[in-house]
Amino acid sequence: MIKACLNGDRTRADHPGVPITPDELAHAAAAAVPAGTRPGDALSTVQPLRRAPRG
Repeated sequence: MIKACLNGDRTRADHPGVPITPDELAHAAAAAVPAGTRPGDALSTVQPLRRAPRG
């Protein structure tokens, strides 16, 4: 399985090509499909996933 992380917690300050707007995210997601990603492979969210601390 290939996971496409389109922007994570990145901003344009990190790189000017980071997709931010819904249109940019849609284009980036569509561009990831030829690499082997498929819609619905993983949880889709616009919020960061919060994990419990280990230990």
